[in-house]
Amino acid sequence: MIFTQSMSHLTALVLKKDGEACTKALLDLGLLDFVEIRELPGGSDNRISPGVINEQEGRLTETRKRLETFIRAAESPSWVPPVLSVDNLKDFSIDQTEKELDTFTAGLQEKKERQRVLQQEILRMEEMARQLALYGSVGDHIGAASESGYLAFLSGTVPSGNADAMEAAFNDMPSVVLRLGVHDNDTAFLVIVMKKDEPRADRLLSGFSWQSQPLDRQHSGEEVKTGALGELKGRIASVRDAQKKIEQDIDGAMKARLPWMKETWQLLRTKELYFSMQDHFSSTDRTILFSGWVPASRQKDMEKAIRDASHSVCALDWQKADEVNHLTEGAVKAPVKLDNPKALKPFEMLVTNYAVPEYGTIDPTFFVAAAYLIMFGLMFGDAGHGLVLVLLGTLLHRFTSAAKEGMKNLARLIQYCGFSAVAAGILFGSYFGLPAAPPLWFNFHALVAGHSSGNPNYTSIYSILLITIYFGIGVIGTGLVLNWTNLLRKGRWMHLIFDKGGLVGGWMYAFGVYTGFFFAKSSYRELPSASILLVGFALPALVLLIKEPMEHLLHRKHGQKRKVNIMTWVMEWIVELLEIFSGYLANTLSFMRVAGLGIAHVSLMMAFSQIAVSTTGSLANPLGLLIYIAGNVLVIALEGLSAGIQSLRLNYYEFFSKYFTGAGKAYMPISLKDRIE
Repeated sequence: MIFTQSMSHLTALVLKKDGEACTKALLDLGLLDFVEIRELPGGSDNRISPGVINEQEGRLTETRKRLETFIRAAESPSWVPPVLSVDNLKDFSIDQTEKELDTFTAGLQEKKERQRVLQQEILRMEEMARQLALYGSVGDHIGAASESGYLAFLSGTVPSGNADAMEAAFNDMPSVVLRLGVHDNDTAFLVIVMKKDEPRADRLLSGFSWQSQPLDRQHSGEEVKTGALGELKGRIASVRDAQKKIEQDIDGAMKARLPWMKETWQLLRTKELYFSMQDHFSSTDRTILFSGWVPASRQKDMEKAIRDASHSVCALDWQKADEVNHLTEGAVKAPVKLDNPKALKPFEMLVTNYAVPEYGTIDPTFFVAAAYLIMFGLMFGDAGHGLVLVLLGTLLHRFTSAAKEGMKNLARLIQYCGFSAVAAGILFGSYFGLPAAPPLWFNFHALVAGHSSGNPNYTSIYSILLITIYFGIGVIGTGLVLNWTNLLRKGRWMHLIFDKGGLVGGWMYAFGVYTGFFFAKSSYRELPSASILLVGFALPALVLLIKEPMEHLLHRKHGQKRKVNIMTWVMEWIVELLEIFSGYLANTLSFMRVAGLGIAHVSLMMAFSQIAVSTTGSLANPLGLLIYIAGNVLVIALEGLSAGIQSLRLNYYEFFSKYFTGAGKAYMPISLKDRIE
């Protein structure tokens, strides 16, 4: 549709006993964008109680978000929440759900804390190994020498009956415990710990009848250090295995609870929407009232759903958008729903990112799509580069989750831009900057290089600039026609006639374009005849002069007094004339940036081609080809981004400024079909 969808306003009254059935019916249909009853005439009656937020709603939301975190961790970050059903509205206890989730969370937290402790132990043992590798003979660092450095070396003996227990006691500490032999029922050990752990190690050893003794010479060589490093390596591997086992336990626990989490998520989300809908219900002693907007095309579906749920014991009042706007003096405005095919959703995204159109005005999505793609093609006209964009967009679309609608639309936009560049490249005969096939229109590269374009109508860079000037005039003219259409639909006759974007402004712009081309064709020596200048500029300027008196008369007609200052009136008239001339001139010339970026795109490709040839003698040389490919990659990245940004900018600032009124509010019904990104 070229206009925003027509909306109907519903005010409904049902019995309290049918409130639950009506809530389920409204939720299942998912069409009602609520308006608070108190915002409507008579809605502040003290016999009507406003809706109250259910105390469980916040807990439902918080618990649902916690479950989402676990589900995404267990399944994948791109988990797509399912479409819900009213069948999910079952009785449940939020207290029990929170208790189960808390117990599950505590179990996971305990395992993760153990993982953290093990990771710290690994880091300490790795540091021990690194420090130990820096030492020379181990024997040189026992005794007095051990006062320096990061490690403490303890050698001595314990009774052989205590050896195993002593060795096990050091399992919870980053350490190396080496058995060096048995003599007279005593077992000799070398214990290596971090310097900061030495006091703790001394306390442990004293509990096993430790007797400090110097190392025998036979144990002070390189083989002892090698053995210690081997022991550390084994300890590190053992702790990593323990970490991996805990990770497997966590994964197993998550997968085991995943079905419960998904089922509970659906229940919570459905109940959350259920309570959210009832928050908008006002009530009397025996009835429930609610109000909101529905697309006019779905009015019958809404009426049937409410009548079925209430067994036709209900009162329904339907009003048109302009009636509600009049009754509420503009306080309640109809929401805006754009109705575009799926193929245009990427461009609808560009429109709504700027603002939501005013209700009842033109939906500019189609016009934005056409202008954007034409501008992009003119700035990025290369079939090879366009094909790369198509492939990139396809890959992004393929590997983006269905839940991320914004990224999906961006991927499709990149694809469309790629197709636009391919079409322009074929017209200009450019394939990765090379003339692989004859152009269907003219040779852009040859024209920039100062050669024949193959088309006698295009002989210089000025021909390219002229194309974009013509295009800009077409875009601005389209914007003016769209503005006039919007003003006609809204009945704003004064604005239609006297505004800069109205008939007077369009009149002056049309004659300004004619005068500019006439002047250029005469080699900048002659202007159109005086009669044309009189009709084209003097007459609309005089029409504009009566704008202030006309507004004064209209205000008096509506009982409003307004003083008229002659000097202010004349100054405003002069300023408005200057704005029309300078504004339209700047808007038109702004489109020359399309030609500028197109020329820059071609110039960069020519530059990289010359660099490759001058460096290696030929593009066929592997090094020359590599340079040229690198240049293509750079041009695709930089010029592609620049062309996309400038196409968007020209739409927003040169096209939208002529007709777009971003005063709309998006249509946002409460629906089970809502997806959470």
